[in-house]
Amino acid sequence: MGSHISKNNDELMSDFPKLAAWFQAHQSKPPTLEDLADFHLWNISKAMRLVGVMRFRHWSDTVKEVVNASSSFLAHILETDTLASALGTSLTDIYTALSEDAIIQGFGEKSLNSMKSLADKTNLAAFRFLAAWTAFNIGNLNECISECEKVNEPFAPIYTLLGQALLESGQPAEAIDALKISMELAPSDPLPLVQIIKAYLVSGIQIEAMRAVDRCRKLLGTHIEIECLAAMTIMAGNSRSKDFCEQTLSHLATHLTNNPEDIEAFSIAMELATELADKEWAFRFLSLAEFSNSTNSLNLAGKISKLLKKTGELHWHDLSRLIIDKTLVVTKAPYGGHLRQ
Repeated sequence: MGSHISKNNDELMSDFPKLAAWFQAHQSKPPTLEDLADFHLWNISKAMRLVGVMRFRHWSDTVKEVVNASSSFLAHILETDTLASALGTSLTDIYTALSEDAIIQGFGEKSLNSMKSLADKTNLAAFRFLAAWTAFNIGNLNECISECEKVNEPFAPIYTLLGQALLESGQPAEAIDALKISMELAPSDPLPLVQIIKAYLVSGIQIEAMRAVDRCRKLLGTHIEIECLAAMTIMAGNSRSKDFCEQTLSHLATHLTNNPEDIEAFSIAMELATELADKEWAFRFLSLAEFSNSTNSLNLAGKISKLLKKTGELHWHDLSRLIIDKTLVVTKAPYGGHLRQ
């Protein structure tokens, strides 16, 4: 916990300029519990002005205090959120920033309890999402799933998070069901699509994965994460539409043209070209790539050279040699040594 560094007050408050000005204007005479909404908002603003453990303690204590002080807590939260909206933000945005910082500091479990308290008192999906999101980010997948399943309204982010948690907990079929709901609720959101591609890949459902990739492309255009998933989708089975393959290869080439030092993308591109036995694309990818990090380049050269030599064809051996040559230019290493295959 001691190795985590809390954001300072300027960093945490920088996204809330109107709130910061409001807090400063009331600092000489802070609101009391008689003005509960002002008291609530001022004190969680004060928490942002503190650092380290004092920040977390102050905002978690504020949650306990306002929970105990209000007989109609939901009405209070709505009133406080109205005040926050007038200051250019929302109560959930503020608590998201504080929860994220608490996780960084190592107070994730306690932050989860505070968010669950707010969710239990209000039954608002936004607070339940924050509780589930906190659980997810501290690695408590079961708690995340449990919190998500408490929401009984059409709230797309909950189903996306539920799908991701189910997928990471080894339940891809259930993840697909949750992500389909999220896609129906928010058809223009690419996040559930990205997750459902992964779920389809894990489940071996190649055709549906390719369809989800196509939908992502329509929403995002060329995006390297999607193209890497597309490459993995092609290599996952026998359904290899020529158009889909060419589009994926072309998009990977475009990315390498703009980002020639992305050796992870280069590695995936070369793996796909090898899988498709397409030497022309393989040589093109090599011409685009630039190796700048000697350690990564050596590891990459060894990995891809072994991959290419599996083909047993002379042209692929030539390509393997060219990759090593290109690596040696960066590393200034002699032939031989640990590069021998």
